Amino acid sequence: MGIQILVPDINASNLEFTATDKGIRFGLGAVKNVGDKAVGAIVAERDRNGPYKSFYDFCERVDLRAADKTVLESLIKGGALDSFGLKRSVLINSLEEILSIAGRRQHDKRTGQLALMGKAETSATAGYPALPDSPELPEDELLRYEKDILGFYITGHPLAQYEKLLKELTSTTIGQLSSLRQNAEVKIGGVLTNIRLAGGEKSKFDKTARERYAYFKLRDLTGVTDAAVYSEEFKRYRSLVHDNKIVLLKGRLDLSKGMPLVKVKEMSPLERAYESMPNRVTINISLAGFEDGAMEGLKDILLAHPGTCPVFLEMNRTDNSRVLLKVGSDYSVTISDRFREDIDELLGTGRIELK
Repeated sequence: MGIQILVPDINASNLEFTATDKGIRFGLGAVKNVGDKAVGAIVAERDRNGPYKSFYDFCERVDLRAADKTVLESLIKGGALDSFGLKRSVLINSLEEILSIAGRRQHDKRTGQLALMGKAETSATAGYPALPDSPELPEDELLRYEKDILGFYITGHPLAQYEKLLKELTSTTIGQLSSLRQNAEVKIGGVLTNIRLAGGEKSKFDKTARERYAYFKLRDLTGVTDAAVYSEEFKRYRSLVHDNKIVLLKGRLDLSKGMPLVKVKEMSPLERAYESMPNRVTINISLAGFEDGAMEGLKDILLAHPGTCPVFLEMNRTDNSRVLLKVGSDYSVTISDRFREDIDELLGTGRIELK
């Protein structure tokens, strides 16, 4: 059983990672833009006066000279203030105003101005505006922030919602690449990260380097691999090569240097992979109860979605035997949501299998 990594928490985390009954708690010192000085101020105040009770209380008490706006924004994006029960979007949107007020009050307190004005404002929320409600950030944006601030995903994975789709469209997973043969053709999907563009040449008329190929990491739910796209393929797919893009790619596997490297030949945004990188579609048909005219209806659907994806029919006979038939190339299709809906309406759900 794997050990769970817990998000950083200003009321539970220390400088370093710490072991708890529930898992390993992320250390505040490992959060991007949060240095030892800021962590020291946060932990010292917490040790002196107890846990932070609210967002207002935190901004009021922590020394904002050590933990400034950049520090707090990183803590929010990394989930360290989630224990207050507020959306990260709300905290981000209200941070500047709350810090402005808290900063003035801390200054007044240090210079004795607050004592001169009396103690009329004693509650943690006194003098602060109400936090306006707003929709939470999209999940993919929340996860991108986590990856940027913490170095990896903790509360989720951007590919989780595409798990079924990836199983349908890919030939293998990244975790299985090392077990394949040299030069095997693979079809894998994942998130692009750590992109490095290279190979540019400068002319005497244009001093701007022109990239000719790209190296990057591709990460799926099972692991991460190196990949490269060269020359004509790079020109064709240049618009897809940017951080956090979710893609499906086809290429050749290079194991010559020990670690897998996928040399890309085709690439597609995952949401368009059905249409742009078809493999084959098998339509399951049960002859028991097969209505008259259904085959004609199926023919009409295939002709209404012309494309390059080969179609196979798996015929389930009444004696439980099966026959697999390849349909003529004139009936090859483009796989789309509409195509799937049309097949579901004619034959029922679960009749399509992509390989």
